[in-house]
Amino acid sequence: MRRKKRILWHLLAWNLAIVVLAVVAASWHATVTVHDTSQRENEAALGDLARLVEHDLEGLRLEDEAAVDALCKHTGELGSARFTVVDLSGRVIGDSAESPAVMDNHGSRPELRAALQGDVGTSIRYSHTLRAELVYVALPLRLDGRIIGAVRAARPLTQLQTALAAVQRRVVATGVFIALLAALASLIVARRLSRPIEHLRLGAERFAAGDLEHRLREPEPVELAELARTLNQMAEQMAARIATVTRQHNDLEAVLKSMAEGVLAVDNQGRLITANRAAVAMLELPLAGMQGRPLQTLVRNPALQRLVTDALQQEQPVEGEVVLHGQAGECYLQVHGAALSTGRTPGAGAVIVLNDVTRLRRLEQVRRDFVANVSHELRTPITSLKGFVETLLGGAMHEPENAERFLRIILRQADRLNAIIADLLLLAQMEQAGKEKSETVEGVKTARLDEVLQAAVTACHAKAESRSIPVSSTCPGALLVGADAHLLEQAVVNLLDNAINYSESGRPVQLVGREHEGEVLIEVRDQGCGIAVQHLTRIFERFYRVDKARSREVGGTGLGLAIVKHIVQVHGGSVSVSSELGKGSVFTIRLPVPKP
Repeated sequence: MRRKKRILWHLLAWNLAIVVLAVVAASWHATVTVHDTSQRENEAALGDLARLVEHDLEGLRLEDEAAVDALCKHTGELGSARFTVVDLSGRVIGDSAESPAVMDNHGSRPELRAALQGDVGTSIRYSHTLRAELVYVALPLRLDGRIIGAVRAARPLTQLQTALAAVQRRVVATGVFIALLAALASLIVARRLSRPIEHLRLGAERFAAGDLEHRLREPEPVELAELARTLNQMAEQMAARIATVTRQHNDLEAVLKSMAEGVLAVDNQGRLITANRAAVAMLELPLAGMQGRPLQTLVRNPALQRLVTDALQQEQPVEGEVVLHGQAGECYLQVHGAALSTGRTPGAGAVIVLNDVTRLRRLEQVRRDFVANVSHELRTPITSLKGFVETLLGGAMHEPENAERFLRIILRQADRLNAIIADLLLLAQMEQAGKEKSETVEGVKTARLDEVLQAAVTACHAKAESRSIPVSSTCPGALLVGADAHLLEQAVVNLLDNAINYSESGRPVQLVGREHEGEVLIEVRDQGCGIAVQHLTRIFERFYRVDKARSREVGGTGLGLAIVKHIVQVHGGSVSVSSELGKGSVFTIRLPVPKP
């Protein structure tokens, strides 16, 4: 690649070239002018000398060759020139430098031939006699109006050449001096022009580097001043536009980050352009190196890939639902996709919006299960009631022993219906209290936890004693809890009742109250049959039963743990369970420590 030169050297080179050409042209013109002028002056001087000889020959006859030759030699010594006289035939009669007898005929000489024809003849040529280049001027000799011969004056060009050489030396020396002065002046001018241009270049580099607050000084030349003013205006406009784009980008980033929906954008090749935090969490994308990678290599889900492909190929928005299997289990996503277009470029990619509907789907499943369970739980005692009433009406009422047994069964089923309805009403009250945060719960006074736990143990004492299950309670006497004592007691009673029902005879149940990391913990520990892992996330749902046959045998309604969960949530706490088959379970209630 050809190396670029600075503008300083370009300006200097062109200025020097112009000056050198001007000096050379001036020197050539001066030399030619001096040469022509000197030659004309020399020819005029020789013509004057020839006229003097012509005047002196007026008193002589050309036939007196000796007198003519003597006149030529005498005049040649005085005039520092060579004089030659020829007759009409061109024969040399007299010459100031040679003897006419040894000289050949000069009639063919161009200057003499012109003079013999009546004109003034001039010529410059090499003389073999004098072995030098001479200038010749010849004039016709007339007698009574007739041309009888010609006189010629000649002088060597040595003097003229010497004078011309001196003139040329002076012209060259003057030209070199002028060229040096011009080079210095060109350098100064070029530097004065290039320095502000260099400042403009450095300022433009600062603009390109992002320093848009910098401003260029306006130089003196009008054109450069206008250029600097234009660059400053460009920097101001660029700064304003960048600020606007940055503000819009930050606003968009803030919106995307705050969105609960996942948003990701792909190009027309399906490569990921960007994704917000919600999309990264939903799709479990890597935090680094995801931009520019094909989405199918990041998320291996055929349904999602089909939706993305449809969004890229179709003009209309697409939507669908996909199920992802991640570390947290199944995740249901509602997917909406639409093609992107940037200005005049359609099909630049697609934007995909992901809405996590996992909780909604689970709630729908819980609702369906609740409806099915309620229907089943109510149908069983109602069917039993109807059957035994029909049996009684069919004649069993007249059999005292069977009638009493059937009536007791009807009473037991009615009590079961009453218990289910009571628990449902209590759940409804708890949910309403949780939604409205009623003062009935929030405004209660603190209660001593040991007293609440002891009351729960007392309520379950008869049942535990009948099954030979020891129940113990441990709690610091000074530990307070901000909760409704009656509701909290009911929650603990439900947990104790479950622990007693699902524990074998002789296996102890422990009730522990303690404070841990700013929370009040209530733990119910048993050594019963335990709960399988797949049931742990659903046992707090209404009517959910791990072992349906045994649950009904022990007389549960299927709502006890749901009531516990809602009582705890109303008080701003949580409940959890850890269990292992064959080793027992631990139910833990966590409540915030009351403020002093």
